[in-house]
This record gives sequence, C-alpha cells and structure tokens, in this order.
Amino acid sequence: MNRKGTVIGILTALGFLAALIVYLNVNPEDNPYEKYLGDIQFKVLSAYYGSENLMFFYDKVIEYSVYNSAYELGQNGGFNEESECGEYKDYNIWYDKSSSKKCYPKNLEKDFFSLFEESFNEMISNSEYYEYYTYENYDCSLFDLNGEKYAINCETKEDWVYNIDVSRELFVRESISEADKQLFVEIFESRMVSFGHNNDMDGFENGGIVKRVKGYGSDKVGDKVNLDVKIAQFLKMAVDSGYSLTLSSVVGTHNWNVAGTSRESKHWDGYAFDIAIVDGVVVNGRSDKVCEFQEWIIKTFEKSELMPKQVIGPCTDSNVNGGKVVRGFTVAGHNNHIHIGY
Repeated sequence: MNRKGTVIGILTALGFLAALIVYLNVNPEDNPYEKYLGDIQFKVLSAYYGSENLMFFYDKVIEYSVYNSAYELGQNGGFNEESECGEYKDYNIWYDKSSSKKCYPKNLEKDFFSLFEESFNEMISNSEYYEYYTYENYDCSLFDLNGEKYAINCETKEDWVYNIDVSRELFVRESISEADKQLFVEIFESRMVSFGHNNDMDGFENGGIVKRVKGYGSDKVGDKVNLDVKIAQFLKMAVDSGYSLTLSSVVGTHNWNVAGTSRESKHWDGYAFDIAIVDGVVVNGRSDKVCEFQEWIIKTFEKSELMPKQVIGPCTDSNVNGGKVVRGFTVAGHNNHIHIGY
C-alpha cells in the first residue's frame, strides 16, 4: 500500500474543499442557494400547508356558492332574469292567463351556473386569495345522483398558481444571463423609465439585481434579488411604443408579505412592479392616459407569454387576474398605481 500517495490524495481533497469554502465566503454571490439548515425543507412544508389551506378555502367557496345560487334560483321561480310572462309582486310568472302563454323555466342548469358564477366571484374578490383563481379557471358540472339529489363537481383548468409561486420562491436566487442583464441596463440607460427607490434604480443599472432594504427570516437586509426578465421585456415593449413610466416600486421597500395578509408579495422576490406615472400623468383614479395604457397592455400582451398574471389599476375594465382579463375586477388600494405581476 502506498501510504505517501494516500496522504497526498487526502491532503489534495481537503485543500480543494478548503479553497471552495473560502471562495464561497469571499464571493457569496456565487453561492445562490446558501440557506440556513432546514430552510428549504421548511418552505416545502409551508408550500404544502399553504396549498391545503387554499384548496379548503375553495371547497367552502364552492359549497356556499351552491347554497346561495340554489336559494336565489328558487326565490326567482327558477329564473336568473325576469320571466317572459312578467312578474307579479316580485314573483316570476309561469303562466299568463290573459294570453294562455306558458313561461316555465327552460334553462335551470344554465341559470343556476350563472348565479353560481356571480356568487363565486363575489366571495373570491373579498378574500386574500383573489389573485389565484376566479370562476373562469374552473370547469363545473352537475351530476344527477338518483333523480332527486344532485352533486356539483368543479375542477381547475390548470395547476394551482399557489404551488407554482411557492416552488419558484424556493429557487429565486438562480442567476441572470448576460443577455438578460443587458436588457435591464438598456431600460435604465433609455431614461424613459424612472424609479421611486434607489435600490430599484441601482438594480436596473446593475443588470436586474436588486438589494432588499428589509429582511425576513433567512432573507436578510442586503440580500440580492434577481428580477424576472419579463419585467425588462415588458418595459422594453412599453418604451419602444413611446411610453415613459415612473416605477414607484419594484422590490423597493416592500415587506415580504402582501399588506394585511400572510401571503408572500410578488415584489419581495422580484416578480412585480408598480407604475405611478404614465407619460407625465400621475395615476390617481381613472384618467384617459391611464386607461389607454391599461388597454395597451391587454392588446399588446394578451395570448402571449408576456401577459402578466396581474394587472390591477384604477381602470377596472382593463384589469387582469390569473393571466386573464376580468372586466370590473377590483382590489382595494390600487387607485394610485398600476400593479403588474408575473
């Protein structure tokens, strides 16, 4: 046995390991997955329980919407709208004696689901889960169990957004390509986009890498956040279309959570930004310029990979939820800026 060779091999391995540890401590930006012990596992568990809570919430929304819709349909005599035979003391008429006209309900299931959709979306809009799914994201149908009892089944048309968001949060520190970095720098140098916070401005100048000014848990003040390149791609399209914008916040001074909830903010990990001024017009309620810009977003990005998951501003006819246009969709606190989220 060659003891000398064995010792040299062991020393070489130890030397390499020591050099790697020193390198990563001197260059922490090259260690993007540095986490506290158990941090990844804790976030996986949080994702699981978060998903369970979300599904339980939707189960209850569906349950209560069924009760509300069935009750309202019964109160309306089986109609969603007024009967063709008219009304008598707020009751829909099924049979008009004067003309011998019969006006029995013909579309019970259709009218039921019309009321169900209204109830479902109303409950969702008042909840902290508004950003995930509206009725449009579900396929719902009635099943005849025995001729007297019916069951309703609702299935999502795609994977839970909550799961998708949490999984990307686990690996949020992945690197940005040189081409993507250059796109952020190009936006900064265009002078068509200005910033409300220095850390956001410096982040664009440095290629889309923004420092947090607030911390939470293992995420510390000064941690670097790699912005989603879709933000730069969106802004490039806006600038090329002649718009000048002021971003009140990207990562900015945001806390980790959405105000008043326990949900993680998309700003926290660089997946959202807020627009406060469009072509010199301050966003403060509905205005022609603000509504024009929100409509431009829909016309430009709808059905493309750059369509934001969220567009929430004062022009509610042009708001987006879950990547789809939801006319009339509102969220409190968005009268003075346009929130864009991926």
